[in-house]
Amino acid sequence: MSSLLARMRSKPKKESDDNGQVEAAVAKLKDARRFEDSKQFSTAVMLYEEGLRLLIERHQQESDEPKRAVILKTVEEYMARAERCKQLAQAKRPDHDNYGARPRPPKVPVRRTPPKAPRRRTSPPPPVQAPENIVRDPFEARVLQEMLDGSSAVRWADVAGLEAAKRTLKEAVVLPNLRPDLYRGLRAPPRGVLLFGPPGTGKTFLAKAVATESNAKSFFAASAASLTSKYVGESEKMVRALFRIARERQPSVIFLDEVDSLLSARGDGDQESSRRMKTEFLVQLDGAGTSREDRILFMAATNRPWDLDDALLRRVPRRVLIPLPDATARRVILDGLLDRGDVAQQISASDRNAIVNATENYSASDLRLLAEDAVQEPLRELGERIASINIKDVRPCKKTDFAKALRVIKPSADASLLERYEEWAAKFGTRGN
Repeated sequence: MSSLLARMRSKPKKESDDNGQVEAAVAKLKDARRFEDSKQFSTAVMLYEEGLRLLIERHQQESDEPKRAVILKTVEEYMARAERCKQLAQAKRPDHDNYGARPRPPKVPVRRTPPKAPRRRTSPPPPVQAPENIVRDPFEARVLQEMLDGSSAVRWADVAGLEAAKRTLKEAVVLPNLRPDLYRGLRAPPRGVLLFGPPGTGKTFLAKAVATESNAKSFFAASAASLTSKYVGESEKMVRALFRIARERQPSVIFLDEVDSLLSARGDGDQESSRRMKTEFLVQLDGAGTSREDRILFMAATNRPWDLDDALLRRVPRRVLIPLPDATARRVILDGLLDRGDVAQQISASDRNAIVNATENYSASDLRLLAEDAVQEPLRELGERIASINIKDVRPCKKTDFAKALRVIKPSADASLLERYEEWAAKFGTRGN
């Protein structure tokens, strides 16, 4: 190889017009690369040498210095590859260099055993169910990641008031899941429940309590943001993946908050993607591919039940109005907020009754906002001293603080809205208190 390079660095001969040497050299080098990749190193070395010989001859005939430099660089590169192939060829066994074959392993004698008599199968094997932790597509992965709710359990005792709503949900959902042998045929439980009413009345809290008390295996908290997508067709796939996983993990509960944003009444102005997604959701709820034996409960919550699609109302036969808390429920909520022990307070039972009487038409969330604003009043009085005062020197919360907070925190539902809920409940649903 070194003698070839020495010949290349000598003076060029007279240039020839025939470029066939270069094309032949390139073809030889390409063939050598293929044999090198297939580990037939001896053949590759032979082809490398032929191709390099043609390039060297062309280098000697070339008079243009830039072209000579390019040919020289190419020759040096492929010469290094040829040297490497030569070393690998010498390291291999000589019988298999040319074809890249491998010696066959010695045969192992097979020990033949007499055939066993076939066993009689008394009963068919149980169907093999897919493990729950196997994810078949990215849509199922998104369902498990975004919608499967693993929060702490909520019991009936955690829900203040709403005794009629609890009783209705127990009869419709909890007892059929606890005693499925009793609720069959005409006694089959409804597969859909709609909770409607003013905002902040505990509809989501009730849904979690139903999932816990009914011994549901999985609770899926879905929303419009988790089901919709900007890509065409992905929303329908997300809906199918949600119900497919819910069937595998049944008994399960699918809870859709603010259902009016997703399943509102269909009209001529709807986009095609929105109509397809609504149709897919309704089909999965009760369509040709569903079964009455599926133990999947669909629960939905909304503040605007009059905007829902008629087909959805047919699929949620239990429509329960969750009203504002009455005086008894407001007292329970207020006691739970003040008796937690994290804030000092001096509010007697009579003062609490006065606060309850002053909070007519307040929802549970309104009462929480009222209590949070009232306990801030002792801190507001400190002014600049709040940076250095000891926590023991902060005065406790009093009734006067609630009086100031009542001037700031107002109820979130007005009388006309409450009347509209009552009218819709009288026409389509039932009350929950």
